[in-house]
Amino acid sequence: MTLDGCNAAVTIRTAYYRLSASLEDIPAFVNVSAQIMNWHTDIILPINQLNAAAMQKLCPLLRFDSKKAKIAFDTTLTDALICGLGNGTIERGYYFEKTGAITFPDGSICFLRGNELLGQCNRPYAVAPAISNMRLLGCGNCSLDILSLLLTSPYQVFLTFSFVILTSIRSLLIDSGIDLQAVLYIAGGQGLGKTTLATRIAGIYEQAGKPIGIVQAGSTHAAVNAMMVSSRDQPIIIDDLCLSASRDTARKRVDLASKLIRQGTGCIPIIKESGNSTVELPCEAGLILTAEFHLENLSDLTRCIIVPVLSHLSIPDDLTPDLIGDAVRYYSQWFVSHYHEEIGRFRTAVGDAVSFGDMDTRILTNYACLAAAFQSFVCSMGELNWPRNLERSLSDKMDKALNKALQQHQTTIEQVKDNFPVGNLSFCILEGYRNGAFDLTTKIEKLHKHEGIIWKGDLCLRKESLISFIRQQCGYHDWTSTRITRTLRDINAFVIQEEGTATVRLSKENDIPRVYRIRLNVLKDTAKKYIGGSFI
Repeated sequence: MTLDGCNAAVTIRTAYYRLSASLEDIPAFVNVSAQIMNWHTDIILPINQLNAAAMQKLCPLLRFDSKKAKIAFDTTLTDALICGLGNGTIERGYYFEKTGAITFPDGSICFLRGNELLGQCNRPYAVAPAISNMRLLGCGNCSLDILSLLLTSPYQVFLTFSFVILTSIRSLLIDSGIDLQAVLYIAGGQGLGKTTLATRIAGIYEQAGKPIGIVQAGSTHAAVNAMMVSSRDQPIIIDDLCLSASRDTARKRVDLASKLIRQGTGCIPIIKESGNSTVELPCEAGLILTAEFHLENLSDLTRCIIVPVLSHLSIPDDLTPDLIGDAVRYYSQWFVSHYHEEIGRFRTAVGDAVSFGDMDTRILTNYACLAAAFQSFVCSMGELNWPRNLERSLSDKMDKALNKALQQHQTTIEQVKDNFPVGNLSFCILEGYRNGAFDLTTKIEKLHKHEGIIWKGDLCLRKESLISFIRQQCGYHDWTSTRITRTLRDINAFVIQEEGTATVRLSKENDIPRVYRIRLNVLKDTAKKYIGGSFI
């Protein structure tokens, strides 16, 4: 359209809709083309900015003779939009604001990898400015070299690569009802190659020529949170959760790891500021943590896939982010046409693992999905006519990698349980008494040959017997005798005879040893059991 008082010919070419909206509603964005003499530009505007003022900000060459001309321009634009949508001269398309899997209203899918659409979209589309210059690495040709390189790589590469493949379809699996709650936790000492492993295998996106999705553990929470909610189906690396000589600093890093794990698996929402209010958003990325310490919380452990790094990693030089990027690109294109059968593969794998496994359901689900992701990728590569004898070798190596990861996972769980008390001090002593853990005599004159006695309704134990028993209980291995006695004093569990000592004499006979006289009724009143870190 051309209006008096305006120096440009303006045409609305396309109306863009969010996938959740009806194509019969008002569009979210429009593509406006402006022609000024020999100069031409296309502008994508939010529908509420379809006016002269907004267009002039993006197109400084646009001129109006008067305020009246601007008002007429705005009215004519709105009328042109309504008319064009009605008569079909304005195309309807989709506006994509996030990367990852895209499910169309007809049930078909495609993938937006950076600004690259993989799969078939039967309408025009536009991507948000935030991802318009984002790129999945690689040259566009998947090479069979990745299979031979995987075979010569340490098993940690298998686990990390499979997690990247799993992350690429993460949202589809969750939307299909699979309870995937997995963060990849690469744990090992300093200088062993954890960061190299993560960045070489998972650092597969760039923006404006620079790697993205890789941040230091000390980065601001706002920056990390923004990536987790916007990078759908992309790996995000939180690097260098390191040890510290400072107890307070070490505790903060452990707490940070725990928070990231819970956010990364959707256990707790990510709080994001939006104007004057806050919104709660889920993490949509696949989170990868590199850390020098093992986790201390059982709940966190069930939400992780552990990649143990016990010695220096030797990763083939040719195994690059570009090669991995091409693998993800190829797999995405293949997955589009095998969507339903592959979702079935994952459901079957999870069902079998949960039915026959003997670990926590969340752990079994996570590792089953990881194994299925690798199998799915290997299946996709079959269409490249690779030597079939490699399939068995690849599967065997992946099985060994999964077994090592699961063994380390189980070992870590046992270590955590070994340091996790089943109850408070009163509960432990009372359970020990009820279960016959103490060698008690019924005759006081034989006390020197036994650990204790029930005396006038109280549990009387020799000092070394009580201290030894407590230190054998989970979570109490490092308790000193002073801490034990102070805790029992604080709850008034001791019968005290003399100031300055917690032990008493039960008899005036000198050969009868002194004992801690513990009130059983106090133990019963104060005993508390722990379940999941809480009292019951």
